Amino acid sequence: MLVNNAGILKTAPLAQTSDELYARHFAINTQGVFNTLREAATRLNDGGRIINLSSTTLALNLPGYAIYNGTKAAVEAFTRVFAKELRGRRITVNAVAPGPVATALFLDNKTEEQIQTFAKMPPLERLGEPDDIAGVVAFLAGKTGHGSMDRCCAPTVAWPDKAKAKMSTMSHCRHQRHRHSSHRLSP
Repeated sequence: MLVNNAGILKTAPLAQTSDELYARHFAINTQGVFNTLREAATRLNDGGRIINLSSTTLALNLPGYAIYNGTKAAVEAFTRVFAKELRGRRITVNAVAPGPVATALFLDNKTEEQIQTFAKMPPLERLGEPDDIAGVVAFLAGKTGHGSMDRCCAPTVAWPDKAKAKMSTMSHCRHQRHRHSSHRLSP
């Protein structure tokens, strides 16, 4: 199994982004994924799992996120193409695209007002937690995720019961996988 979860996020308007910041984002967020996928092609056993982390910021098109979004768009393209390139080996290749999650990656360099604005966006008006994403990744990595080759967005909502949240996410992913031929899921 391979889970690509390394990443950086430094927001800046595109016109004010230095070459160094651009290169750093692509080196970590994109080149790192590329390198591990290339190695996985020869090292991962048939029937294995690959899970890449993307972001729902792609859908939001927020000012200041152009470079970060560019890196995550590349990750999603890698995911879709690599799934087809590994056809016949029973290796699933998925991208999980969480919304705002209460981690240093998201929280650093944001004001309290910005954090609260993002927190109010999901239906239950809170930031996601790492456990929200872990449940989706665990599903895709497990035996029940064997048929998945989709983009699946992790929930960023509050559930009183983690098992209920996991079951809802798994059910949603299975339902959407059979409904859409485009291989893109959204919550």
